[in-house]
Amino acid sequence: MHPTPQIVIATYNILADAYIKPEYYPHCDPKDFQAEHRHPRLIERVAGLGADVICLQEVEYALFVRLEARLRGLGYQGRWAHKGGGKPDGCATFVRGPRQCLGTHIIVFDDGHLPKGPSGHIRPA
Repeated sequence: MHPTPQIVIATYNILADAYIKPEYYPHCDPKDFQAEHRHPRLIERVAGLGADVICLQEVEYALFVRLEARLRGLGYQGRWAHKGGGKPDGCATFVRGPRQCLGTHIIVFDDGHLPKGPSGHIRPA
């Protein structure tokens, strides 16, 4: 009997820098919110997940570029989708070989009739 193939998928909301409000985290050291301190730690945390597929939310493009450079060396292929709606962030998906991403389809949420218009929220499908 052959073992059942397994795939490990991780999802992680990394909290975009644009949305950080230190007053919401009074027990955290303020330097932990500074990109030069925070980004390297986030990148290593994501690299250490070891999943076959990594799905990240609230990823600003500059951080995606750094993540992709780090994860490429571990055999991952990355894709980034901008959230839209005037938001600075988006979703990132990384797939580790030998698996590969064969395509991308972005679903924009229909928020109904919000006073400010659509939120711009998306999800890769």
